[in-house]
Formats: sequence, C-alpha cells, structure tokens
Amino acid sequence: SEPMLQNPGADSVRVVWFTETPGTANRVRIAGANGPQEFAATTTEMSHMLEDSASQVFQRITSELATPQRRQVYRHEAVVTGLSAGQRVGYFAISSIDGVEYRSSRDYTLQPLPAPGQPVKILLTSDQQNNRMAAANFQKVQETVGPVDAVTFAGDFVSQPNRASEWFDRVSLN
Repeated sequence: SEPMLQNPGADSVRVVWFTETPGTANRVRIAGANGPQEFAATTTEMSHMLEDSASQVFQRITSELATPQRRQVYRHEAVVTGLSAGQRVGYFAISSIDGVEYRSSRDYTLQPLPAPGQPVKILLTSDQQNNRMAAANFQKVQETVGPVDAVTFAGDFVSQPNRASEWFDRVSLN
C-alpha cells in the first residue's frame, strides 16, 4: 500500500504502510535539512487477514475457495523524529529484502503537529465502503482546496474488515 501518516507529535509523525512480504529492512527516508535521513520501521504480521470466495484479489482467482484462507499482510511503522512544526518534509517508504529494494512508495510530504495558531485544512469524510470513486474524490478535494493537513474518517471504510482484498486490491476481476 502507499504510506499513511498517523499520530503526529510536536516533532514527530508515524509513517505506516503494508506489504505481502515481511522484508528484512523496512524504512522511511526523508529529505532533511542536513541531508537525507532514514528511520527504521518495525514490522508486524496482521493476524486476521483472510480471503474467501467473494474476494476480488488483483490477478488471482478466489471463487474456488471452499473456506476462507489466511492472507499474509505485514504492517510496517516508522517513527520519523526531529521535525519542525509548520515545515513539510519530503519522504518515501522503502521495503527491502537482503539489501535489495523491492518496493518503494512515491514521494510524499509529512509534518508534525501544527504550531500554535498555524491554520490547517481538515477534511471530514465518512462511509466510503470501498467506493471505487474515493481516490478520485480525494484528488478533487486537493485540486479544489490544495493540500489537506489532516483527514478525519468517521464511518465504514470497507464492508468486510477481515477481507484483505477490500483493503489492498481495488481492482474488479469481473
């Protein structure tokens, strides 16, 4: 998955992303004021990710599954520290196996909590339920109001929370 930002602090923010392999080195690289810096990620295997006959997994057939099957999904989390309020910093997430990068995200920006009095743009959204137009809707928000500093999501993100394909495979096989 592409990375997401969580739990900003006064000088830090957590970067989280998911892969189907644990990797041997998962990290976030930022373009710091003193040159690039890397922050190691901790990796946790998700214990309740499944696929069943109704799953729509990219480039896989699941209609023949007689019973739900476990799907390996790994969550990576890096805490980026040493940030300054009000300053966006470029970053990307990297997953490697034995020193060879096999996945790298696109370039994004991050920042810690805003400084007191700093204006912010917050998007409140709800009930996507894996709506195929969600990404286009978020893109339209950015085109209309510019970069959003925070997203508050109140509602159902997917219909079946243990079905991994609803989180990670946005392609229909039909």
